[in-house]
Amino acid sequence: MGSERECARCFTIRFAYSSTVTLKGGAASVAIGLIAFCLVVAPVGGVAGVSTGGLAPAPASSVSQVATPTDAPTTSNNSTIQHANPDSASGSGDLSTIREWLSGRISETLIDCTEQTRVAERVACSRLDESYPEWASKYATVVQESGESGDSEETLAEFNKTRTQQRSYIEAVNDFRETKSKYERARESGNTSKARSLARDLVADAVAVNRTGGQLQGQYQQLTDRTSLDLDEGSQTIEAVVENTTETSEQIRELEFVETTLQISANRTTASFGSPTRLDGRLTTNESKAVANRAISVLVGEQRLRAQTDSEGRFDLVYRPTLLSLDSDRVRVAYQPARTSLYGRSETTVGLSVRQTNASVTVSRSDGTARYGEIVRFTGRVSAAGRDVANVPVRVSLGKRSRTVTTTANGTFSVPLPIPASLAVGTQTANAAVALTDRAISSAQNRTTVQIRSTETNLSLSATNVTNSAAQISGQLTTDSGQPVSSQQIQIRVGGTTVKTLSTDARGMIQSTIGLEEANGSVTVTAAYEPNGGNLEPSTDAVELTVPSGGHTGTGTPWWNEPTGFIAIVGLLAVLGTSGIVAAEALELLPTRILDLLSRKRDQKQSVSSEIAAAETEEITTTATEDATESDAVDAELAAVVEPQLARGATDEAVIATYETIRTKMTDSLGVEKSLTHWELLEQVRAEASEDVSAIFTELTSAYEQAAYAPEPVQRDRASEMLEVAQQVVDQTDQF
Repeated sequence: MGSERECARCFTIRFAYSSTVTLKGGAASVAIGLIAFCLVVAPVGGVAGVSTGGLAPAPASSVSQVATPTDAPTTSNNSTIQHANPDSASGSGDLSTIREWLSGRISETLIDCTEQTRVAERVACSRLDESYPEWASKYATVVQESGESGDSEETLAEFNKTRTQQRSYIEAVNDFRETKSKYERARESGNTSKARSLARDLVADAVAVNRTGGQLQGQYQQLTDRTSLDLDEGSQTIEAVVENTTETSEQIRELEFVETTLQISANRTTASFGSPTRLDGRLTTNESKAVANRAISVLVGEQRLRAQTDSEGRFDLVYRPTLLSLDSDRVRVAYQPARTSLYGRSETTVGLSVRQTNASVTVSRSDGTARYGEIVRFTGRVSAAGRDVANVPVRVSLGKRSRTVTTTANGTFSVPLPIPASLAVGTQTANAAVALTDRAISSAQNRTTVQIRSTETNLSLSATNVTNSAAQISGQLTTDSGQPVSSQQIQIRVGGTTVKTLSTDARGMIQSTIGLEEANGSVTVTAAYEPNGGNLEPSTDAVELTVPSGGHTGTGTPWWNEPTGFIAIVGLLAVLGTSGIVAAEALELLPTRILDLLSRKRDQKQSVSSEIAAAETEEITTTATEDATESDAVDAELAAVVEPQLARGATDEAVIATYETIRTKMTDSLGVEKSLTHWELLEQVRAEASEDVSAIFTELTSAYEQAAYAPEPVQRDRASEMLEVAQQVVDQTDQF
């Protein structure tokens, strides 16, 4: 009886859709085949964990049985999960059952990843980038569909954050194990200096594992509180890995280094930049043996100072506070041994209050006039109490664009700023400010001006794959000198009516699909760049299209991507229920596009044209061509990963992804250890890279630290600026 009802459902669909859709060619054949498929599948109790009543929770071992289509979209390592159309996550099935199934898959993925960090030499965890994003998006949609009190966007944000932190933890564990292997090889080869250097890296890597592991455990708890996931097993595995790395690093530190003790006293209780304090210290081993007659490096607050120990390990130095907070009553002092030193690090604190010293700043610019894309260099000096002030932040701003750098040892700074499209033509003011508040050095500012000139633009447009219903269009916006113009809005008009607004990517490109349902015979498609203000001139381009009459277009488009064929398949499968869909998916019978949209709720009166319009909203991401240069490839990677994050407002994730992409290229270029902290890498860049690259990477590192560790998110303007400055680093081809 149940089988008869299922078959009746199949034939009902056939007749219901035959009244609105004329099937042609392959579409009709597949429709008949799917009806037959229903007759066979409906009476069956389940296929690969599927029941006729809905999507049943699959056992943990069955995930691999449901094949992921080879043409399914994947997510790059640095990208975040995009919210799917809410209708695509659930059909008429039981939402609670679907949620249970998704919970099991997501939990299994996260727990498997943490288990790999316990047993694997190097963790890959590919499912975190393949299946997890889709499952997480579907779960958030189920929350929305079920009308629960939880916000689906917030739920999706928690999934995104968990994935990002899981990646950070995995990277930290991989770095620790890689450093440990290098350390063991150095010891085996008798290279004592290298072994000690790597031992210090290993201790730092263990701290990173501890920090990222704790953050991930906290995120697991956040996700557990918000969802039905059970991640206790994963948290326990993280705890075990953290304990193991900590124990290993402690053993190696004891093996390689002689532990030290640092004693410090100050000759006054209050100090300022103009009235410094003298610090007297003594450095000994833990057995009270003097670390004698050595040049040592001492960290006092935010400063690294040099000193010389005598035969008893005593030394003295002068400390002029610059960044110390005005409400401080103690300052941290640490002995920082050389990487190959026998001695271990030690630290202490000393009582010290701070008085503020007024600062001043000068600024000048390299060019009096400039236009879009040109770089104007702003230079200056910071001083206080008649002395140059080193290592203080200076923020230079021009219009909405700004950049922060740190002064050199002689108090100077140099900031290259490219002219953005948004900066209006005419006289513009650039501001340089000491970016400090309530510190030992006061804030200060100064100004200069730049004359901005207008720039002509060129806009190109072409069209391909023209059918009687749609066409593919592409184009590029450049300056009159051929420089690509990114992040600009292009209006697309069909027969004089605006149908779309597209944004240019990092290479000034646009690409999309437009509908031609209303066209008859021939039609003009126009791309128009009409900026509202700024310094770029408007431009347009147009193409004349000949629209073919009805019938097959002969373009090689798969039949299921044609509107009638697609609607027929969706209609036939939609009422089969979750069981039919999952069975078909397991047997890999359906194209990915159909699988992604099978569960979408549809009004029976929805027309074919509305389906086409929905399909047309899908934007096509431009990727680098095979013959692209290395810098083009990096630009494409940045654009593909970061621009969608910015569009979603995920500014922290965008900045972190931008930094990590450039960090990878920078470490490869300079040949430095990938285990360096972000500030250690910055020191290497400043020492070896060009002045321009150093300034840009300083700003990018500062933004990364805010995105990764500060409670407040990075502002959208600054996140967008970081993408632009990263692309400037890439353009310095001698660095990559």
